[in-house]
Formats: sequence, C-alpha cells, structure tokens
Amino acid sequence: EVNNRERVIRAIPELNAPSNHGQACFKGKFGFDYVNSKERIKAPLLRRGGELQPASWEEAFQFIAERLPEYKGSEFALIADARATNEELYVAQKFARVVMRSNNIDVSSNQRPGIFEGLADVFGYYTGSGSISDLNHAACVLAISTNLTEDLNVASLPIKQRTKSGMQKLIVIDSREVELTRYSDLWLRPYPGTDLAVIGGMLKVIIDEGLADLDFVNSRSEGFDNLCDSLAPFTLAAVEQESGVPAYSISAAARMFAENAPASIIYALDNSTGGTRRITSRAIAEIALVTGNIGKIGAAVLPVRLGANEQGAWDVGCAWRMLPGSFPMTDTEALNQIENQWGITLPEDPAIGIRGFSSAVKDGKIRAAFIMGDHPTYHDGTLENFHHAAESLNFLIAVDAFLSPIAALADVVLPAGTFLETGGTYTNVERRIQPLKKVFDLNLVNSLPGTQIISTIARHMGEQGFDFKTAEEIFTEIAEVVPQYRGISYKRLFEEAIVTARPSPD
Repeated sequence: EVNNRERVIRAIPELNAPSNHGQACFKGKFGFDYVNSKERIKAPLLRRGGELQPASWEEAFQFIAERLPEYKGSEFALIADARATNEELYVAQKFARVVMRSNNIDVSSNQRPGIFEGLADVFGYYTGSGSISDLNHAACVLAISTNLTEDLNVASLPIKQRTKSGMQKLIVIDSREVELTRYSDLWLRPYPGTDLAVIGGMLKVIIDEGLADLDFVNSRSEGFDNLCDSLAPFTLAAVEQESGVPAYSISAAARMFAENAPASIIYALDNSTGGTRRITSRAIAEIALVTGNIGKIGAAVLPVRLGANEQGAWDVGCAWRMLPGSFPMTDTEALNQIENQWGITLPEDPAIGIRGFSSAVKDGKIRAAFIMGDHPTYHDGTLENFHHAAESLNFLIAVDAFLSPIAALADVVLPAGTFLETGGTYTNVERRIQPLKKVFDLNLVNSLPGTQIISTIARHMGEQGFDFKTAEEIFTEIAEVVPQYRGISYKRLFEEAIVTARPSPD
C-alpha cells in the first residue's frame, strides 16, 4: 500500500497465493522501509581525484566502456545480488560470458553449493523435489540443521500447526535449540559438523530393519546394493561416539520417518562444514529415495537457500560453474546449445566463484569486478577478507541503491532500482515463478533497473544481443534458453502461479 506521497506504508500478503496463503515472514511484512529512505544514491558516481563525485549516466557508461575492455577474460568477475530478479541475473551472466569472456560468475549468497550438488548426484537436478504445500500433507517432517522460523517462516507455519494438532510427527536434527525443537517429537542434538554421521546411521537402521520401500527402490533407482554394501561396516556405536547422539535415538528417528508416510525433509545444513555438505545432502536424498518419499504429495525434499532468489540464479546460470538451465559447464551438449542460441563461442577458462574471489584477487588472478548489491558475509569474515579484496581491485563497478561499504570502494557506482521500481520475476524455494508488479517510477530517484544498466554497458562496448527494453523481452529469451522455463510466457505468470519443470521421478 502506497500513500499519496508515494511512500510504502504497508505490505499485505496475498491470501490466495499458493505458497504462503496470506502469511509472510518478518522481512515480507516490515522489510520495505529502505525503499522510502532519503539516503539512496541520487546519481551515478565516478571516482575523480580519489573521491566519488556525481556524474551523468552517459558519462558513467562511457567511462566504463573505455576502462572495462582492459580486463576481458579471466581477470574479470561478476558477483550478482541474491535479491536480483531472474531477468537481472540472466543478463548479468550473459554479459560476463559474452561481453567480458569470463566464467567468473556467481551470486552473493551461493556459499553452500554442496546442499544442491548432493541432490544432483542422486536425483539428477540441482533443486528440491516437491513444494511448500507438501508440508501440509506430510505425516512426518525431518528438519535438519535449519532455523526455519527465522530463515523461511512461511514453511515453518504448516509444520508448527500440524505438529501442534497431532497430525504430524516432527524430527529435528540440530546442534542448536531452534524454535522447531519445542514442537518436535524427537530432537537429535549432534555435535556441530556431525550431521552426516547421524543421517548415515538413520539410513543404516532403515535398511537393516527392512524399512526400505523396495518396490519403489527397485523400479525407480539404481545402485541400491552398492549403498547397502557401503553401510555394512557402519555401526550405530561408532555414530554415537562421533556425534554424541544415543544409538536408540537414531533408531527411533529412522523408524518414525520410515513408518509415517508420506514424509518430507527440509534442511539447510547450517551446522555442517563446507567439505561435508555435498555428501550430507546426498545422504538426505538417499533417505527420501529408499523410503519412497519422492514424487508423491506430502513427500518433498526442500533445501533452504541463503538468498532470496538463489534458485532463480542457478536456473538462469548466474552461479559458479553453472550454465543457464542449471547445467554444469562440463555439459558439452548444453554448452553447444547455448552457443548456438547466442551465436557465439563461450569461454573455456575454469570458473572462480564467490568463495574463491578473495584469494583470486590476492593472487592477482582477478583484477576487475562488477558487484551488484551488498551482503552481510562481505563484512563478517565468512568470505575471508572480501572487503579488502574489493579494495585491492584495479577496477571496481558497484551497482546498488545505497552507498554500501563495497560501493564506497568502487571506481564507478551506479544507482539501481529496488524491487518496487522494476519489473521481472523471482523463483522461490519450491521453483514457483513469481512476477513483480511495478509500484514507483524510477525517474523519481534517477535510478535504473539492473537489466537496463548491464544492457546499456554492453551496447556501449559494441556487443550485440543486449537490445532488451522490458523484463518481458528478457523473460522470453530465458524461456528459450532455459529448458525448465520453456513454454512459460511472462503474461501467463500474472494469471496463474507456475512451478518450473523438473525431471520426472518416473
């Protein structure tokens, strides 16, 4: 809701929305006041004489077009905003690959790729299976290392409602006492970093006690005998010693999950170390598979992503080592298809992602960067000394609505519009594409959408394929390039809630 002074005064969730049914998290209800802020950047800024000074848009674009070609190739990196739209993320990764000839592309929140890579190892795709609504139909939910009520409250509500009414069993595996532990039937509290051992113990119990759905496993999977062989020497006594969780609790959790179908799993692996997340998410997918909890109503596997639109970023290829369509860069068939569609040969250099950015700058491998937005982990030590790395670059372009600490270091700062001032789409954790409705005109703040900023730079650098005028035009190209979005029109998104395709469980 907007008042007559064009200030946002309230946000009301849509009652008929299939994902949230009128509910919203704290940010959804109250996290919009920054749009009204008087501290927003009013014009492009160029560093002159060591200080950032206002400039016109044409001056800024011309300055970038003159400087940026010096860094074409692997010396350039682009880090997109986790809150950017699918259209901004698509144009960003296309710019890096086509214009700058670099595969160093990532989104700021992509710091736990392992929680999706394990799903791809088992299911064949880098996303969850099922939807938030499945949590309303599950007889049992297994929540693993996720502070769900803070990070994805819309998904926690059906769990709390159903467990409180006795209609659902809840198993929580978490080293911390999060809110969901108060609703749980079983709370397994492993030592930090030992989630994998506990999940492996549950798998062992399910198989040894004959709780696996063998009809489902035999008809829809392969490698089950190898899994059984690998678990043969695995003992609950060893799991108890490593994790601190009693063997009887692990057995009880395994039985509860296997015997209460359909069952869903939701996880974030907050307490896992980076090197174990891929194999841990693989074990999570295997628990769902061996119990037949995949491809059924009430049986979902939902990874909780860090970024607001991280799912969309992976879908459109704005993620480390990923092509549009969530294909690995090593997928030759997908690579050839995208090259044909774009009419260009793509770079072959290995990619450097957000986690390797600081080291690459320190080693002189990356000398210029295009950073969209800000992220808490840029400043809290999670990404080594990201702030120092940004400061050490030869050339830095920042796109942001505010003069963030990263933007303050830049050679060029370009004021970006917020989600209320631009069109486009987001893709949520259940792969549902949701369109934005423009509320304000950008000329009120002299900002531009990220899509227009990037496309204009590309045109100033003499590149073809960036003549986009609207978000709809970009989404049309996304639907041509990304198989999951094929057949979906921008107009149709305003008429119905559409979930992107995924490989069939059959």
